[in-house]
Amino acid sequence: KTELLKIEYLVSTNQYFKDVKSGKFGDVLDEWLALHKETVKVSTFAIMQGRVNNHVKPYFKDMYVDKITLRHCQDFTNRMFKV
Repeated sequence: KTELLKIEYLVSTNQYFKDVKSGKFGDVLDEWLALHKETVKVSTFAIMQGRVNNHVKPYFKDMYVDKITLRHCQDFTNRMFKV
């Protein structure tokens, strides 16, 4: 709980993302999920977590946040909708 409060403070003061700028997307996503879990119902979180773990994470997990481009995002979207 203390760690969550620390992260929330760093996010609200624009200090958090300076630290994760070059981190791997999967790690940042895990931290975001931990934060988001506290803001939604258990059932909503379970659905989101399933979608993230089954679709988003496998595609982006090893990419560095500062290296993700619009092309990556469009490719991911195309794969999701099989365009």
